[in-house]
Amino acid sequence: MSLTLHNAPDESQDWLLSGGHEGAVLACAFANAGSTAVSGGLDARLCIWDLAAGTNYVVEHPGRARAAITSLQPLDKSCVAAFSDAHLALVDLETGITLRRYTGHTRVVNQVRRAGTRHQIASVGDDGQLLLWDAATKKPVWSTSTQFPLMTLAAADDHLVYATGLEPTIHVFDLRNISKELFNWPTMHDDSICSIDVSPNGKLCSLGFDGQLQFYDAATGSSRKSRYLNQCPTPNAPPNDDRYLVRCKFIHGDRYAITEGAVYDVTSQVKLADHHTAPVIDMDYHGKSNSLLMCANDGSLRVTQL
Repeated sequence: MSLTLHNAPDESQDWLLSGGHEGAVLACAFANAGSTAVSGGLDARLCIWDLAAGTNYVVEHPGRARAAITSLQPLDKSCVAAFSDAHLALVDLETGITLRRYTGHTRVVNQVRRAGTRHQIASVGDDGQLLLWDAATKKPVWSTSTQFPLMTLAAADDHLVYATGLEPTIHVFDLRNISKELFNWPTMHDDSICSIDVSPNGKLCSLGFDGQLQFYDAATGSSRKSRYLNQCPTPNAPPNDDRYLVRCKFIHGDRYAITEGAVYDVTSQVKLADHHTAPVIDMDYHGKSNSLLMCANDGSLRVTQL
């Protein structure tokens, strides 16, 4: 691993993580209270980065038949990885050993996120399924499906799960009453949605292939005639010709939102900073250290202290 400190134009500290991947990095996340980063992508490698020691450990092909890693969700000292060959795996971050594999999807798994209780995770895929898993079991404990592929999901602290994808409609489910969909609403996107996130205050941000970062009222008891709040155009974002599932995320509650390496003020829709040097696909934020982890389509990763 090469860990290099750069002086960013806005005087923030910027570390480049190199020597881990060959090809686009599709997923990254902080783990172990921010001391570790994990990443995966088209090269089918899972990279575990010790940020304090400046070292990394590469797990070669933790999936089956060199399947690409599409999404990552750390769980304590392990991490759930989603793969392009329709399965998920739980990997020990200290040893790199695959502890368990999860089967239930029939096509590409697009995203995995913690949901419900501490040991539950949810996943969505091109098969249109939303699956809920107990990390200790190999089969889903609950499932539902939609007519169209699901590309992204977000989980709220109050047991709600939001999912969307090819059809730009937000579907909402309550994990305490899983007999039917709780509610849904059509968005203002002109194309499919590749990412959503939900804030603790009940706001939802969505990024579409139309280049729009939009914001919605996601609260269950909303009395609004329309859940749409506002949007941030992203005119200077790098082109996404490969249709990667570029992610968006709230930071500092829902005061700011970040996508493609750019930070936006949610209220004013003003772009406050731009941290990308290559087209950013995924990112994660660690609040205690105020650090941003980003991965890009050129195989690079960066950690920026905001």
